Amino acid sequence: MKRLMIGLLMVAGIIGGGTVPVRAGILIEDYKKFAQIPVLDQGRVKPLDTFARSYLEGFNGRERLKDMSAVEWLAELLFDTERAYRRPVFNIPNPKLVDALELERRKKHRYSYDEISASFSAHFKTWHSLFMKPEDELSLDQKQLLTLYRKVQAYRDISRSLSLLEPEFQIPAGRLAEELGISPGTKLNYTQIRRKERWIQQEVAAAAQHGTDASAEPLTAGDLQIIGIAKQLQSFDRDKRNQWLRVVPPQWGEATNAWFSPWGVSIQGHGSPQTVAFLDQWQALWSAYKSADNQAWTTTAAVIKELSLQMAGSAVAPWRLKLEFVFNKWKPFTKSLVLYLTGFLVLLGGYLGWSRAMRWVSLSLVGAGFLIHFTGVAARMVIMQRPPVTNLYASIIFVGLVCVLFGLVLEWRKKTGMGLLIAASVGTILQFLGLRYDADGDTMGMLQAVLDTNFWLATHVVCITIGYGCCLVAGVIGHIYLVQGIMKPGNRDGLNELNKNLRGVSIVALFFTALGTILGGIWADQSWGRFWGWDPKENGALLIVLWLVFLLHGRLAGKIGDVGLAAGMVGTNIVVALAWFGVNLLSVGLHSYGFTENAAFNLGLFCAVELLFAFGCYLALKYREGFLRL
Repeated sequence: MKRLMIGLLMVAGIIGGGTVPVRAGILIEDYKKFAQIPVLDQGRVKPLDTFARSYLEGFNGRERLKDMSAVEWLAELLFDTERAYRRPVFNIPNPKLVDALELERRKKHRYSYDEISASFSAHFKTWHSLFMKPEDELSLDQKQLLTLYRKVQAYRDISRSLSLLEPEFQIPAGRLAEELGISPGTKLNYTQIRRKERWIQQEVAAAAQHGTDASAEPLTAGDLQIIGIAKQLQSFDRDKRNQWLRVVPPQWGEATNAWFSPWGVSIQGHGSPQTVAFLDQWQALWSAYKSADNQAWTTTAAVIKELSLQMAGSAVAPWRLKLEFVFNKWKPFTKSLVLYLTGFLVLLGGYLGWSRAMRWVSLSLVGAGFLIHFTGVAARMVIMQRPPVTNLYASIIFVGLVCVLFGLVLEWRKKTGMGLLIAASVGTILQFLGLRYDADGDTMGMLQAVLDTNFWLATHVVCITIGYGCCLVAGVIGHIYLVQGIMKPGNRDGLNELNKNLRGVSIVALFFTALGTILGGIWADQSWGRFWGWDPKENGALLIVLWLVFLLHGRLAGKIGDVGLAAGMVGTNIVVALAWFGVNLLSVGLHSYGFTENAAFNLGLFCAVELLFAFGCYLALKYREGFLRL
């Protein structure tokens, strides 16, 4: 909290300003090489393209702006800060927050750094006590204000990552120019002038001592110029702690994860002759951007990339960086979502006519979506060198893949359209949900220490998520059974076939969830020294198993009928949702790896709708049967 207040004071004292029109036009044409320069961020080496996308999405809510890509935005932020500060990047959808900042309400909710930082500066005294409170004592609006402030800080810090390379010091005629051995009027950057920083400090100290002597002559113009340079040097104090853009690979045999920012190398002394040459290339890149020299920009970006790979050695695989760059451009999960949704709409249209032809078209679309979906999951595994499920986002994508695969297998075996309906509908819903979690930033970030075990990620986690997928498939079949039971009560053969499929899928779901729960207990025993600790996530997994056992045992014992089993399987969706997402909302326990703010309402709405659907359909069907049995 102390560092937060220091940062707020700096914002109040350093930044500010109004809004001016953003200069139009993109000066640099080719960002391909620049986008592939490696950087260490959030625990892993990634291309600058991923770095730019994840942070722009955090600021803007989208991974590109209307008139420029994420990597273009990053280049502007690094090399043309003034224009980047005036560009409306920040998304503030809460009108109360906009009013608190005394900004005008806008339809697209986008505001510039200059606008927001000026407001923070103006309201510093008012919000000083607010930011001193513990976060759990803040209201939702106050938390959003604090989050916005932190984003503004991050935006400013990223923009100053290369400030030591910018020629911001214009050296006037006088002793300093003579001491540096340069012509008056020459512009130097921080790295060039810092070699005389001690001399400047000595001159300032002498001037200060001189000023205490009432009989001394007034300070000369040269003295005042040196004092001005000293003050300009002080403005870099915050930049010296800048660790955002870690583009300098490890030197002197250090650990492979010890990448440094340009400021880190300069201040902490981790450089080498190779590092000096590397930073010189970044200086040349800055010059190329400022002069809009496309050829020099492309050539220099390529040189920086190659130097970085040489310095990193075996710690970085160039082909993996290239794969991630292509993955970002290709957007496989967005493409598969479009194919699933189109296939679902075509399938629905088939019920109005040409059902056979429409079914084949839908099958082709969903099949193509599955192949792209599978390729995307495989690409993530290769990039991360991990099993398919490592975080909440990855679990959504993988469960969606499992559901689509299960649906396609059912369609291949039964050829009734039911499997295709399951694949298209669940694939669409989960891919759409995945896009929501993709907006949280880099979805391939570093794992928590307890998760950093590929064996258990490939066994326990995969089994559990396959179980989730099978449960959702069973839940969809339960929906189909209840709807068909109401609309076509005389189709007993069709209902019996659905019931048979429902029981089969439920048994598979029980197998994977039970096996995954047992494997999870073994992992917990190895990691935490106990097989079971009644952790909320453990309880959720056990609840799924117990619920499935209850339904299947009740059906086999004759205590639950076909309608009750179908309604219960719809309820399985609720149980899975609570175990999958609900536990994370508690933000407690050893397994809370995917906490997502503001998701409680959506989860509650989903559970309420599913409960009303299951209960309503059950009552309608049992009323028709005369309430003979469950």
